Parts: sequence; C-alpha cells; structure tokens
Amino acid sequence: MTTLVGLPCRADDFDEIELLGQEQLAWPRQFLPFKDGIPQARTFRKIYRLFDPQALERAFSSWVAGLRKRITGVVAIDGKTLRGSKHDATGTQKDIAAKIRERKADYLVRC
Repeated sequence: MTTLVGLPCRADDFDEIELLGQEQLAWPRQFLPFKDGIPQARTFRKIYRLFDPQALERAFSSWVAGLRKRITGVVAIDGKTLRGSKHDATGTQKDIAAKIRERKADYLVRC
C-alpha cells in the first residue's frame, strides 16, 4: 500500500517511499493497522527483490482492470495534496481546484 501511494507521488526510490509513508501514516492507518509503522526502505528492497517482475506486472494489471469495472469517470490523483501541500499540483489554491471539480471540469494533476 505504501508503494502504491508513493509512486504516483513521485517517490523515486524506497527511501522516499519510506519517508512519504512516515509523513502520511495516519492515512494508510484508515485501511490497515500498521501497528509497527511503515517498513524501512531496506525492507522494501528485500521484499521487492523476491518478486517476479512479470508476475507482479500481471497481478497489478489484473487489480487495475478490476477497479475499472467498479469505478466510472476520471480518478484524479493529486500527490501534492497527499503530501500536505497548501496548493494543488497546478499551483492554484485548493478552493479554486474545488470549483473546477464542482463544475465537472477535467484537469490532470501529476505529482
């Protein structure tokens, strides 16, 4: 889960994924207990070395395909908001971004 949040937020390596996870621990705890906190970067490295890259790709693709059946429309992912920025990724105030969404306008945000 930490990796799935870290990658869209432009965490470039496991150290950054760990840091982002520590900064935002309250959010993933809504879904899983994380009783021992976020794993260390070296733990992520050890685990991911064990994965078969093709099998991981197939599993991820299957998961996303399953989501597509349940979600309609656009899913906006704004990593800067997740990281606690006072502005969204386009540099506008959050209230302006909310007005864009209220009017059902589309905008693409990249972390």
